[in-house]
Amino acid sequence: MLQLIEMKGENLIGVFKDAGAEIVKRLSKHKSVVGALFTGGIVRGFADKYSDVDVMIFLDHEDASVRSSVRLLAGEIDARFSLETDIEVHVLDEYIQQDWGEYLKWDLSNGMVVFDRHGGLSELLKEKLAVAEEEWQLRIAKSMIYISWYCFPEKEHVPSMIDLWSDRGDSASAQYAVVYTLESIVELLYTLNRSFLPAPKWRIYNISQLTWLPKNHVDALRDAMLIREISVEDARRRARALAPIWHEMLNRIHEEFGMDFQVATSLYLGKVLHLPPK
Repeated sequence: MLQLIEMKGENLIGVFKDAGAEIVKRLSKHKSVVGALFTGGIVRGFADKYSDVDVMIFLDHEDASVRSSVRLLAGEIDARFSLETDIEVHVLDEYIQQDWGEYLKWDLSNGMVVFDRHGGLSELLKEKLAVAEEEWQLRIAKSMIYISWYCFPEKEHVPSMIDLWSDRGDSASAQYAVVYTLESIVELLYTLNRSFLPAPKWRIYNISQLTWLPKNHVDALRDAMLIREISVEDARRRARALAPIWHEMLNRIHEEFGMDFQVATSLYLGKVLHLPPK
């Protein structure tokens, strides 16, 4: 698959897997340890000198001996494999009850269960991470509204933010309107795949892992990222680069989610602004 970027540097994934396996092997000897999950580079399949060995350990009850072992083991693994480790320890029942942020949800939804003493850990995480279809629709609605405001108005006679800032003589703000649109389109690509949003540093890298993507999205995103000069003309060029994939995304929204701008506007007014229906 064509990617926006080609990774350089030495891929240390083999070493990372060995280190992760050693961590799980050692800690799973504690009877209180009921599960272990890999996240980060081990799961992505690419890990370099800037990556951490990310492991989550789950307990059936608080156990100071496990936390003590983690501190000792982390130093040993760091020295033995010349890697940085990030070992989190949680009491499973308490952790499941917590409110998880978007980035953590993405990590956990892409995590790999590598130890499950009693079975059912994967299903437990899946249930916690379940998202109602209405929530995906609301995310789509917000993105549609913002993208239409900033760059691609639904109706031809309505000016975009690029037009407004052009009339005001502020080319920098016109360019930023495209920056915001680009960010919103990237977020929407994840939503259209019913995926949580990764942390900003991973959003471009992980796009290629999404199941559905518009045709020629690589060229479109590359052209839109490139700012040649701070001018309204260049802002319009970048917007034109995004237009084809935006229209393809609108078709996908209609086919997959049964939504158009009328539905999106109704959801936005009712669920975001909490205004009564007209």
